[in-house]
Amino acid sequence: VVNGFGISLGQLDYIAAAGVGHVFYVAGSEKVRITSVGSVGIGTSNPAAFFEISGSLTGARNANLQIGVDLFGTISVNTSKASGHVWYHSDGTQRILLDSIGNIGIGSSVTLNNKLQVEGNIGLQNGGYLAFSTSTAGAGNFSLYGDASSTVLNGPSSGFIGFKINNSEKVRLTSIGN
Repeated sequence: VVNGFGISLGQLDYIAAAGVGHVFYVAGSEKVRITSVGSVGIGTSNPAAFFEISGSLTGARNANLQIGVDLFGTISVNTSKASGHVWYHSDGTQRILLDSIGNIGIGSSVTLNNKLQVEGNIGLQNGGYLAFSTSTAGAGNFSLYGDASSTVLNGPSSGFIGFKINNSEKVRLTSIGN
């Protein structure tokens, strides 16, 4: 194998010795690097992921984006900005927003006020249920589920299930059925 440029079967080939990367320069400044293991860096000479962009991204300043896939097929997206958000858009419309503290929003105009904020309906199918738990030791869990013939609100073994209107309790069902 000869190192250098060549043309074969109508394509341009560039061959380098084992362990050597490829570097592309513009006006004497490095712009793109392909490492010897195949990682691609744009704006960085040492990509830390399979594909890394460092620099201005769609108007952003001093941004850093890493996209990688590990041995298990897990896709990771990392941004170097502590206040950065990750958005998923389709057809120019925001669909999913993940903020820098881990809140997730689903919908086109979601404002994140909770760990999960959804604009629109949530559907559960095929035996799906909503389960809620508390971090208080021994406080138990409750869940909401149903099927074609029933809807069940399942509460903890002690305590009660209450129903409120305008923050005023209207009905209370205790664990013994009263």
